[in-house]
Amino acid sequence: MNRRPALPCSARRTSGERCNNYCMYGSRVCAAHGGRAPQVREAAKRRAIEARLWTMFAAERARREVEREAMAPWTDALQDVSLQLAPDESARRLRAIATQMSKRAKELRAIAHQFDEASAAGEPSLDGGTYEARDARQRR
Repeated sequence: MNRRPALPCSARRTSGERCNNYCMYGSRVCAAHGGRAPQVREAAKRRAIEARLWTMFAAERARREVEREAMAPWTDALQDVSLQLAPDESARRLRAIATQMSKRAKELRAIAHQFDEASAAGEPSLDGGTYEARDARQRR
């Protein structure tokens, strides 16, 4: 697991000096300054999930940018040509776009199916619990 380097506790001692302890994982304070408190642990867990989601988001964004750059020569040429196309050619282009959208929708349905299977198997979710526990919490 990739962990960030240990950071010093952000709390101050009664003398005004900085605390020399390291903060708890995902937290900003050490155990002596409240790092074991439930609200601090929950905030640390939330920050860890947010960090994972941002990492996934950045990877997806980079993938899309690479895809966009790879398709740029064709999309630029298509845009130039589409200005000169007759209406029936525009309809063809719209059909091609609809086909691509259908393919993407099929991929998303497959991903949703994988999440459903993981939920049924009781595998851990992103927040560290199980999908069943999450569903139970949502029903309350």
